[in-house]
Amino acid sequence: MPSSPDCPDPDRLSAFYDGGLPTDDHLRVARHLRDCPFCRERSLVAGKPLPARRTFPDPGEHAVRVAEEVQETATAVDKVGPYLIRRLIGRGGMGAVYEAIHDRLGKAVALKVLPRTLAIDPEQLARFEREIRAVGKLDHPNVVRATDAGDEDGVPYLTMELVDGVDFARMVRAVGPMPVPAACEVVRQAADGLAHAHHRGVTHRDVKPSNLMVTACGVVKVLDLGLAVIVSTVGRPDERITTQTILGTHDYMAPEQWTDPRAVSEKVDVYGLGCVLYQALIGRPPFGGSEFDTAHAKRRAHLTLLVPDVSTMRPDAPHPLVELIRRMTAKKPDDRPAAAAVAAQLKTLFPVAPPLGRLVERAKLSSGSEFADGLPTALAPVIPETVSEPAAHHTATVHSDLTKSHTGLTAAEVERTKIRPWEYTVALVLIGVMVVMVLGAILFGPTK
Repeated sequence: MPSSPDCPDPDRLSAFYDGGLPTDDHLRVARHLRDCPFCRERSLVAGKPLPARRTFPDPGEHAVRVAEEVQETATAVDKVGPYLIRRLIGRGGMGAVYEAIHDRLGKAVALKVLPRTLAIDPEQLARFEREIRAVGKLDHPNVVRATDAGDEDGVPYLTMELVDGVDFARMVRAVGPMPVPAACEVVRQAADGLAHAHHRGVTHRDVKPSNLMVTACGVVKVLDLGLAVIVSTVGRPDERITTQTILGTHDYMAPEQWTDPRAVSEKVDVYGLGCVLYQALIGRPPFGGSEFDTAHAKRRAHLTLLVPDVSTMRPDAPHPLVELIRRMTAKKPDDRPAAAAVAAQLKTLFPVAPPLGRLVERAKLSSGSEFADGLPTALAPVIPETVSEPAAHHTATVHSDLTKSHTGLTAAEVERTKIRPWEYTVALVLIGVMVVMVLGAILFGPTK
């Protein structure tokens, strides 16, 4: 069946799965999926099967039911367990994330809730439980920390530290191609967090800019373990939580994720992080151009094409960094460095960490998001971000025309060259003083 003019474009469909659409628009797309076999097929091909297909014969109808439940409960919920809801800070087709306060401790948390519509499906409930177990194994400054988990009247929930910052996708959109030291600092901290997860037997499987939160203090937090694989004590992934379905976000998926989802190792996280670093420097993912606008084209690119050479567009990138990105995005997992080695090399290249707080503020000010208040919007989606993502399949693409201005400078460099209003004021005052002095000398100077 061919597409129709009413079919959402790929970016809008991706934003639907990421929870990046306003509530009304989210419902419109969900209802369209219910009635459009072509778009449902696009979703399946893109590795984004609608949830609970076995429980609900019509996946489009289920998408509408979930979206309507989230819309209804987003403002109606006032308490979950001991947590008092303060406000909604993110939501997706599979759930919602709230800012909440513990009723006795008074501690603010991010509360992630799985709707009843999904909680009745064993597969989705198992995925949520998997995320709880994965995040519960980790305790590192660069990984968002879990603080509690429970079940309230059949509604499972997970609470995490409330992070004041912006996700890295928003930062890249706001700043454009980033200064090399700043981009490397974000990725270095993310690599530290991932190295900790790998040491604990957890592979993220969905590393991308929107799953990295940068705080106002310049600390990077790895978010969203909804697709994580936990390695058992015998060194194999837990077979109960793996799947033959291709999971991940296409722009950042390693070749092995496309061909054999059960065979992935922690090296898929390194590949994804390499794509993130490339995007931070260039403004879009390695295969984010219009020629790669289908799932098939992206699959072929990740399987067969080398990631473009960063130095062709960023001559200011040092050669060791260009080589590191090449190794991080190698086609064979064994050719990629470990996450800990990536962090160590980036620390060697830039021993002094650049301040990130100013970039965070710029991202906050420039965001047009419905939840542009510095809260963890990347936590929003609660389901298989990519499939699992509550915050998942969406690709923040900065068009190539933003890579360089007509002056040949990057967006960040152009911003630094702008004259600020106070500088104009000072200049005018000085000019005025000089004019007065010259006139005074002419009119009242000594006469012969």
